[in-house]
Amino acid sequence: MAEEDISRRICFLLSARRLSVRKLAQIAGLPQTDIYPVVNGNRSPQIRTLKRICDGLGISLSEFFSDNFGDKEEALWGISSEEHRFLMGWRKLGLPERKRLFSEGVND
Repeated sequence: MAEEDISRRICFLLSARRLSVRKLAQIAGLPQTDIYPVVNGNRSPQIRTLKRICDGLGISLSEFFSDNFGDKEEALWGISSEEHRFLMGWRKLGLPERKRLFSEGVND
């Protein structure tokens, strides 16, 4: 796979998950200086670096390199666009709101 394809997929995943490179670096346990050149298409990552990036993005290496990797939520997560919007809305809620909504749903 070309460097630009790796970069494009990582950028797509960062955008889809609303993550910054800084946050991905924290999650993946990598320095930002290892991720930026890959994201910018300036360097091919070592496989162990790409594995940690994929782990941080919540995707396996086989999914990352899959020919079925698509530009739609359904192809990426197996959920509908409506479900994806719901999850993105959930992520915007603060912890108190999440707890309140979850406890209300459990008690119903």
